[in-house]
Amino acid sequence: MLYATGTVANGQSIDGDHWTHTKGVFMLCAPPQPSAGITPYFDGQMNQIENMIGPGDPPPYSIINEQGQGLVLLVGDHASRVIPRALNDLGLEETLLEKHIAYDIGTRKLVHHLSQHLDAPAVLAGYSRLVVDLNRSLEDPSVMPEVSDGTPIPGNLNISAEHRNQRIHSFYTPYRKAI
Repeated sequence: MLYATGTVANGQSIDGDHWTHTKGVFMLCAPPQPSAGITPYFDGQMNQIENMIGPGDPPPYSIINEQGQGLVLLVGDHASRVIPRALNDLGLEETLLEKHIAYDIGTRKLVHHLSQHLDAPAVLAGYSRLVVDLNRSLEDPSVMPEVSDGTPIPGNLNISAEHRNQRIHSFYTPYRKAI
């Protein structure tokens, strides 16, 4: 989820994406496609340790406007619907990955817009919250949800400790370090 303060009108459109706010907090979502001006980052050391990011998969996060001088850091924990190839779409049909269970629709575009408008740096997740929810504590059982909005997530059932640690190492830790 994206958090930023400001005053806006409910339902206002930014480049065709609608968003709302409550008490000055914006909450919105984004398409998984990278936008212009986004620089992908990848910790080179991650290649040395078993991880779930393979050839052709995107990095675990990207940074927008890294040198921004704004007084806020924007984050998009749920900005992507991408599932790494190694996880075989978590056993879900593609149509489910296009819905809110996989990501917050519109966040990526909104974060990019706010980053430019506020001249603020931003960190965007590279993978779906269904892989690992970056907005959760590692102790929270929903960090790798077995069910999301009533939909069972087959690839998250009976995850071994080793598999869980690989996901944490591949996606959660790099994103948190970037922030």
